[in-house]
Amino acid sequence: MKEIFGLALVVILSLVGYRWIYTNTRRAKYISPIIFSEFLYILLGLLVGPTFLNFLDAGILKALTPLVFLGLGWIGILFGIQLKFKDIVKFPKSFLGITVLQSIVSAVLVFLALMLYLTLSGRTEFYPKGLITASLFVFASMAACTSQASLATVSREVKGSKNRNVINLMRYISSLDDMVAIPLVGIAFAYEGFHTIGGEIYFRWWDMLLSTVLLGLLSGFILNLIIRMTGDRRELLLVIIGMIILSVGGAGYLNVSPLLMTAISGMVLANLNPKRDEIMEILLLGEKPIFLIFLIIVGALLEFSGLVLIVVPIYIGMRLFGKVFGGFGSSLVFKTYFKIPRNIGLGLIPQGSMAVAIALCFYQAVPDPLGGLIVFSAAASVLFNEALAPGAIWFVLEDAQKDNRITAGTK
Repeated sequence: MKEIFGLALVVILSLVGYRWIYTNTRRAKYISPIIFSEFLYILLGLLVGPTFLNFLDAGILKALTPLVFLGLGWIGILFGIQLKFKDIVKFPKSFLGITVLQSIVSAVLVFLALMLYLTLSGRTEFYPKGLITASLFVFASMAACTSQASLATVSREVKGSKNRNVINLMRYISSLDDMVAIPLVGIAFAYEGFHTIGGEIYFRWWDMLLSTVLLGLLSGFILNLIIRMTGDRRELLLVIIGMIILSVGGAGYLNVSPLLMTAISGMVLANLNPKRDEIMEILLLGEKPIFLIFLIIVGALLEFSGLVLIVVPIYIGMRLFGKVFGGFGSSLVFKTYFKIPRNIGLGLIPQGSMAVAIALCFYQAVPDPLGGLIVFSAAASVLFNEALAPGAIWFVLEDAQKDNRITAGTK
């Protein structure tokens, strides 16, 4: 009974929040209401969780695992279905190059910084080596991805073709840099050392990663065939939900990444299925409520510790530096039909649903303390970066406008 109450509480709060927050069209220029909604729902999760009121106790949170897996599969397939090759190559090749380079730079810097701290502090002695490496890959994965929400909010107010070019580039990057993040999660799951017999690893990590990819392709081809035989949208919705449940159930049983598996399935649909746009419309309807559900669960899972006070600032600081440095380097390496702002990385700091999904995805396999540390880092990073994001994006756009005026004046 308590489990049913907990599930109902989480779902109702997310749906009410969705109507209140995301259907509100009033926007401030430098302050996004998104940050208030995220803070509110994380705080709400903290209040109803084990730390305070205990409405969502450890047992209920454990019982919500199937809901979390369904949400992970939903977000994974939604990302994958955006990877239609014909759409990606419509844009200049430099766009894709910038996307990949700045994501890799951010991921590598976070990975190295946290590895250095954990090694020098002696923390690596308390956990299996494979588990530490897997956790570092998860941190790197979260660092790579960028949320689209703040960029979409600012985009509606952008005027002028020069600024429109820059905001379109940033939105392109934010929609595709998860293709660096999600494979890193797959590597983390393949590497975390749970595939053992008597303490000895009997599956090499690349074997597990390859298995995840092949299973994702297989489920994508099966889903493609079934969807071709469906009729109306209700049938389509039921088929999608059923296939997501089957995929994430298989991923959970095999202890591989449900995000990577369903993202690959979505990519297959994006390139083979004629109903791709209709599928995307259905999936987009569920994205925001799922994100709010995740925020409540994340809030309920938050636990403060001394390690949090060190690791979280390192993660947030190095990710911010990685985005700025990666964006600067990308603007020097790649050229396109307009001048790429040197500080474009500032516009790529927002974090949102994918970072939270990655943290919860790993938490299902590796709970506290490492899983809890990653969840706390994701929550803190989302709040910090979404608070800065609108102002940072406008700063990039206004700076780009000044550069264009100076360039025009020298001609």
